[in-house]
Amino acid sequence: MNKSDYFHINDHSILNENVIACATEKPLRAPQINAGEQTMLPMSLLSSTCTPSRKTIRKGHQNFAHFFPSLKNGISIGCESHLETECCYLLEYDHEITRYHAQPHCFKWADAGKDFCYTPDFLVHCADSSFYLLEVKLDFEHLEERYRDKLDSFSVLCRDQGWEYRQWSRAQIRRHADLDTLKYLYSRSHHIDAADKFFFREAARQIKWPVTLRQLINQLPQFSINLLCHQLFYRALRADLRQTVTLDLLIEGLA
Repeated sequence: MNKSDYFHINDHSILNENVIACATEKPLRAPQINAGEQTMLPMSLLSSTCTPSRKTIRKGHQNFAHFFPSLKNGISIGCESHLETECCYLLEYDHEITRYHAQPHCFKWADAGKDFCYTPDFLVHCADSSFYLLEVKLDFEHLEERYRDKLDSFSVLCRDQGWEYRQWSRAQIRRHADLDTLKYLYSRSHHIDAADKFFFREAARQIKWPVTLRQLINQLPQFSINLLCHQLFYRALRADLRQTVTLDLLIEGLA
């Protein structure tokens, strides 16, 4: 990209204060947020406690076909496709991820005389205080040229701003051999009491590992199968989740 084609951001878009504008324009500053107005991205990209542009999900919202009940975020995450919900399972399972938001911000910018408007599918916050923006598509090889140009341009914008931008295709998401197992475990991981998790861990210290799921249920019958699924999903119990969840699932021990 030529220096004369360097990205400049429309004035109504909110950016970090260190954004470099075109040489012919004044440096941009983030506008003030009115009282009661949600903090917008990407100013809040730097904070792990940022507020997404869509904080709550309204039933029947025209842009969302699916709703994922996120335990990490404590809210339902709106998804535009079944593939995005599958992505959410992986985001929930990744212990390096602390929280994530759907459609966090609409970016508007100009590049080489063209105006662009784009909203990533997810903003993902990591435990090391880093973050990345994520786009999910069936594949990225057969996109319309206009949309491909937009994603390529946004990728350069992120690089110039020092933001990480990732693209996950269906093949990348479904190559996870444990995806079906994760779906099942997560479906039974809700409404788990913190005290039950504590007392389960204390009792589990007396187990002679490894054991099968059947053996664990028999030795600790006071704890529900839902609790055991929760412990497996969130890696409090170690197991090869490429196995199908049956009573013969081998559990290696406590994490």
